[in-house]
Amino acid sequence: MQNRKILQGLLILFLLSPFFILIGHFELVTKWDTGEFFWALRNSIWQGVWSALLSTLAGLWLAMGLIFCENRFSRWFNFNIFFLLPNFLPNLFVLIGLMSLIDPFPMGTIGVIIVHAFINVGLCGVILKEVIKNKLSRLSDVSFTLGVGHMQFYRGILFPLLKKDLFQVFFLVFVSAFSSFAIPLVVGGGKGINLEILIFEKIKIYNDWGSSVALAGIQSILLFGFSLLNFKNQTVVELNPNLQSRFLESRFSFYFFSFLYVIFFYSYFNGVAEGLNSWSDFELYSEEIANGILGTAVISIGVGITVFGFLMAITRLHQTNWFHRFLNGYTAPSTALIGFAFLVFGPNTTFFVFLKIILGLTLSYIVYLYKMGYGNFLLDLARYKERASLLGADNNLVFWKILFPLTYKRMFLYSGIAAFWATGDYGISKMIASRDISMALLSETFLSHYRIGFSSLLSFILLVLGLIIFLCFRGAQVVVGRKINY
Repeated sequence: MQNRKILQGLLILFLLSPFFILIGHFELVTKWDTGEFFWALRNSIWQGVWSALLSTLAGLWLAMGLIFCENRFSRWFNFNIFFLLPNFLPNLFVLIGLMSLIDPFPMGTIGVIIVHAFINVGLCGVILKEVIKNKLSRLSDVSFTLGVGHMQFYRGILFPLLKKDLFQVFFLVFVSAFSSFAIPLVVGGGKGINLEILIFEKIKIYNDWGSSVALAGIQSILLFGFSLLNFKNQTVVELNPNLQSRFLESRFSFYFFSFLYVIFFYSYFNGVAEGLNSWSDFELYSEEIANGILGTAVISIGVGITVFGFLMAITRLHQTNWFHRFLNGYTAPSTALIGFAFLVFGPNTTFFVFLKIILGLTLSYIVYLYKMGYGNFLLDLARYKERASLLGADNNLVFWKILFPLTYKRMFLYSGIAAFWATGDYGISKMIASRDISMALLSETFLSHYRIGFSSLLSFILLVLGLIIFLCFRGAQVVVGRKINY
């Protein structure tokens, strides 16, 4: 029991390590630019509010399209996956696709909001679709039968019942957009476009550690405050699995968003085709590209393996006490905070640069993956642990004979997802590395110079590499499954 608590404490210490590292490098702030701070804070809040508002409203409309889709086409294709793709793909691919589609692309706050909204609208739509099915399935049919008008239904039933859920989705997007770094870094278009970029500039350009740590601390406190907001609503109405109400399905919504997403992917692949015309540039940068592919593979595989190791540790140490509450309520530090914390910790030789990037990305992903469903999955397995313990099984036996066979598939899946995300990272990597050591950094460099065609080609190579690495983790899952079944 004592060893378990020590290991739990070490895991939590790793999650909190960026704060402790930067506190050790903290210098007294002798010059604090209040106007600069409030400018960046206002921009962060403005970007977060508008990104969340557009994502939530568009997601509510998309949810009605998804209900129409499920009633008509669910047997042939799962459109949830299609609309979730922008949220699943690394930000680099979405940026390239949107910048290819919208020419000239509006740099600055408007551009940041557009990218955030496009990334999150599918996620909001899928979440709200499930909420609508659970809360309004019967009421919608009864209202239609009784002759209730559309506006009466929306005003008197839909919005009152979904109010708390809409706020919950709103703040989910708001927190993500408020602390965004990678997107404003490319399309922000100005100094101090938000708090993350201001922290980045304070250290990268001005070497002002005192102000940057103070800014990161304030931002972390704000994020923690946002995480305490809770708009859960337990009102559930009897579910109708064959929801057919005319109030809650929208044919136009489904076709509109389908057309929008098809145009987006067409623009992206059209950019890739244009990049093929720059084959001479490909030969010119062949050495950088080869090194970038190798660096991307090292980072991606390293992140996947490290995430798998942490998931194993969490599975073994998991308890439904303070440990679960901490992991479920903890918000990972900002990208800028993680990046610069690992930058100042230890030497910056090539080996340690890769190691720092891997650990930084692992820290960014592990809590999100836990909240994405892995934590709830472990809660469902608690009863098996209790039964085995009552029968006299020790912790090692419980883990290897019960928990690991039940969780290894999900651990490999989540590790593969993390490895895929890592292929497209240029946020933490840009802060730690002094040169373009990965394909994502190389592609971001060309994108920043508005060479979208060549950047699209590089990102496509990156996409193929990410898919190959993801499939490798799925293949490892099959091999381990055979060993377990044998």
